[in-house]
Amino acid sequence: MKNTNTTVNKMMGRHYTLAMIDVDHFKKFNDTYGHDVGDLVLKMVAHQISPVNGGGKAYRYGGEEFTTVFANKSIEETLDHLEDVRTSIASKTMQLSPETVEQLNGTPGKGKKKNHSGEVSVTISIGAAERSEALETNRTGT
Repeated sequence: MKNTNTTVNKMMGRHYTLAMIDVDHFKKFNDTYGHDVGDLVLKMVAHQISPVNGGGKAYRYGGEEFTTVFANKSIEETLDHLEDVRTSIASKTMQLSPETVEQLNGTPGKGKKKNHSGEVSVTISIGAAERSEALETNRTGT
């Protein structure tokens, strides 16, 4: 089995920035609105992440996590592009189906009717790290 670092180095070179993207509070969101709506959230996030500028390539990492890789880019060169993705997602609202709103507004034995607007917002958190030969040289002293 090939070493993962060797494979990554062949694909992207020895200098890149990797960003991990996580949908905030996804489990609570999924539990509140249902798995069908959760799937729509993941699709919306993927749609917003995929056209990231600055040469980034977006991938689904697993669950509600995504990753974006910027080959031959420093972390400083990627931060504005990642912030654009974050604000793009935060500025969107998703309209829930009338059936979902009806379920949310129903009276589950409490006698108190809720008034859900039918719109939900999604936010993401992003962490980024850079790998470069210069950084590696500084760490190892070679």
